[in-house]
Amino acid sequence: MIRKLALILIISGFILVIASQMYATQELVEWKEFDQANTLAKETKKPIFVYFYSDSCPYCRLMSSKVFSDKQIASLLNSKFIPVKVNVRTDKIVMKFVPAFEKNHLDFVTPSYIILSPDGNVTKIETGYLDINEFKSFILSLNK
Repeated sequence: MIRKLALILIISGFILVIASQMYATQELVEWKEFDQANTLAKETKKPIFVYFYSDSCPYCRLMSSKVFSDKQIASLLNSKFIPVKVNVRTDKIVMKFVPAFEKNHLDFVTPSYIILSPDGNVTKIETGYLDINEFKSFILSLNK
């Protein structure tokens, strides 16, 4: 009886592990820390894409599940930019960017996005949830 119960528990555990792996969201975007991104941008001459999010933001969760999980979007971000993900509640680097939003007459909300030139100058700002097509237009508009 104990062997059967142990076997059932082991099998149940394997099923739970496999199920959790199937539904786990894998990060396709190769997010960097801001300091690391600055160094890489200077070396590669790529712009920096900064994504501001909050764990409690429903639109940020949509960006993760619908936009950043898209293979084409992730590929574009990884190939054309140095992507940085900044948690507005825990990362102190946020304060560096608040004036850029104010200068552009934008409220600092989550989600928000800033594109910086390789030398650190703000080239583009956007706020709010963007669907895949809107987001793609936003990141590709620099090349026009």
